[in-house]
Amino acid sequence: MFGGVIGWLVIGGALWLASVKLLDGEARFQTVVRLIGFAHTPLLLVAIALLLPSPVSTAVAAVGLVWFIAAVAAAAQALFDFDRGRSVSAALLAVATWWILQMIGIGPSLPLVLRRL
Repeated sequence: MFGGVIGWLVIGGALWLASVKLLDGEARFQTVVRLIGFAHTPLLLVAIALLLPSPVSTAVAAVGLVWFIAAVAAAAQALFDFDRGRSVSAALLAVATWWILQMIGIGPSLPLVLRRL
């Protein structure tokens, strides 16, 4: 659970940094983090996927991850008034930041969860 909170803050912070510093958007950090919390809801599918048989679980987890990235992109589009390309870029940068941190050992490891599937 603690790792989930860290992930929420890292993705929110990375989205804010990418959007404000790289893509010239404007929004308060608190607002970004609050909206990213709601964007995490599709990741419940990844948790559910752990309970399903292998071929089905991989598909369910993939749907959850794609939906999550789409939700982060929608949040960026709404918060920063970006077009679709800039919002998807910001979302991918934010999620990639978290995945890189997971690879070096910070937070719950998504690759370990996906290996179980």
